[in-house]
Amino acid sequence: MHPTARLHVTNLEREGKPLDRRLLSSTQLHSLRLCVYYDEPDQKLYREGCRSELQILKGYLMLGNSIKKLDLSFEDAKLTIHDKALIGLKDCAHGPLNFHWQEGDRFPMLEEWNVSESFADYAYTAQHMDMWHRCMGWSLLRVLDLGRLNMYPSSMLPIISLTSHVPRLESLTLAVFNYNEHDKEDPKRSLLILEEFLRHVLAPKRLRLVWDGIPDCLLIILQHQGSTLRELSLEDLGDTAPWSHQLFLDILSKAPQLCHLDVETSNQHSEFELEGRWSGKAVNLSPSEKYKSMEHMHMSFQLNKAKAEAAVLKRLDIPYVLRRAGRYELCATGVTWIRESP
Repeated sequence: MHPTARLHVTNLEREGKPLDRRLLSSTQLHSLRLCVYYDEPDQKLYREGCRSELQILKGYLMLGNSIKKLDLSFEDAKLTIHDKALIGLKDCAHGPLNFHWQEGDRFPMLEEWNVSESFADYAYTAQHMDMWHRCMGWSLLRVLDLGRLNMYPSSMLPIISLTSHVPRLESLTLAVFNYNEHDKEDPKRSLLILEEFLRHVLAPKRLRLVWDGIPDCLLIILQHQGSTLRELSLEDLGDTAPWSHQLFLDILSKAPQLCHLDVETSNQHSEFELEGRWSGKAVNLSPSEKYKSMEHMHMSFQLNKAKAEAAVLKRLDIPYVLRRAGRYELCATGVTWIRESP
């Protein structure tokens, strides 16, 4: 291999095979997407811990000292059909599902950190984040996906620790809930923490936000960082007010440079998906004109909710979707209207 070549490795279907030391400790490893095995799953995994390959992986990556992009997912070794998946865990110490940082660890500076959605969450404890700051610099990070953090006491704990340490962040994927143990006590506290974090991010371009139970979460976030956003993906899971035409105008007003908007809602008021794109001069139109000028619009409903879909279309003030739709797709789960660019 040429000495300047970069290795980009994806290994999500491991079939119980052990971690490849030679590959993962290579000085030319640049990006890695990897499924990591753990055992002893529990609903309170963050308290009772487990054994995992993360300790082994950390050692290999520090040895190579070259990794820039890291994307991890987790799989319970006992639930795989491959007996070999458990063998590599025998010598691992029991503890939180994380890298188990130690004094003296030196981890290469990451540009991307992603935790893909899986049955377990990476354990961002306060002590762990404090050690991570000592072991790795964060100033080069451009992409951050923390995972959903459904199991852990606060969805905001990693954000507290990273505030002012990731000024170059361009892409953020974040879940904000009010039903975690600490978040329940003061839901507004989560929003204040997030606001402070965003104040120290200079020019984010992409935001994916999943939220539940925190009113005004979206617009407050956009008020701080909407001006530079080019892509916005939203998933509203909470019992919030119905989505309306005005809410979309507010989004386009606070994020005037958007080229891609993707909204998915799942609450008592409505269940729909709406995706739109803009390019060229359409990007800079006024919010009302831009809303009506999506070059590609995809809108989906559930088939058994005809009355609900009519109400949503009226509330969103987009009956023109039906008139201008070039085609529609019908399947077992729903109906999709698609408006293509001329």
